[in-house]
Amino acid sequence: DFRDVFIAQADLSSIQVIKPEGGAPDQEWQITDAERDILQKAIMTEFTSTLGFESAYNIVEAREQSEITVNTTVVAIHPHATREQVAAGAKPGGAITASISLVNSKTGVVMVRSVDTRSSDDIWAFNQVESEDPAIDLIFRNWGNSIRRGMLHLQGRSVDPLVQPVNLKAQ
Repeated sequence: DFRDVFIAQADLSSIQVIKPEGGAPDQEWQITDAERDILQKAIMTEFTSTLGFESAYNIVEAREQSEITVNTTVVAIHPHATREQVAAGAKPGGAITASISLVNSKTGVVMVRSVDTRSSDDIWAFNQVESEDPAIDLIFRNWGNSIRRGMLHLQGRSVDPLVQPVNLKAQ
């Protein structure tokens, strides 16, 4: 019934920084090991909270106990303004792009893959991760909620009146 879910460590190893229009490359956007640990914790916390909401899914500690594995790769950060522009009063907005896949834990087959970009009014929170930060948590919470709604919908367990039922046909 695909309710036991393992949330794998996110891949943060090759995040691309897409520089703002007219901006020079900014090496300060590269995340440190300490920031990587904080981001891993934020992703795990938010995905665990959202997928487990109302007991929709059981989050398990090991892949071997699961039916679905959630794999996440943070692909890119898109600041809308350079440091100089933000210092001069520009808004610190931007976006983060991630690739998220749901994998059948028993067979290794990718069941769903999505690449999604989420905007933030404060993308600079991603660059200044020093402690648990609600600004970045919100982005991961939104992705977690989207995964949960999509999985419930595909399983026919959605009660969302705005979502149309999926009709699968044998080929």
